[in-house]
Amino acid sequence: MKVGIATQNEELRTKEARGSHDVQEGSAIRGKALRLNLLLPDRSAQRLENLKTLTEASSFTEVIRNALRLYEAVELEYEKGHKVQIVDKDGHPLGTLLE
Repeated sequence: MKVGIATQNEELRTKEARGSHDVQEGSAIRGKALRLNLLLPDRSAQRLENLKTLTEASSFTEVIRNALRLYEAVELEYEKGHKVQIVDKDGHPLGTLLE
């Protein structure tokens, strides 16, 4: 499944024409929009589609933004030494995501 994705050959031709490079890990992107082309395996693409439907998101971009916010929040709590758990509506733990 393609999700707003250029094929690898199209992506390479575009990069060569523009002389652009991939964003390197640790690069500062503040104040700029970052355009990504994602090549997702079918299972990941299906997950993205399912999350878009489940959350009634208007776009795949919205799903990814929300996922990044959640992932960041979980990681920040984990870094503080906190557990990240799922609890039922009565407050009973159902499992621990990160310990």
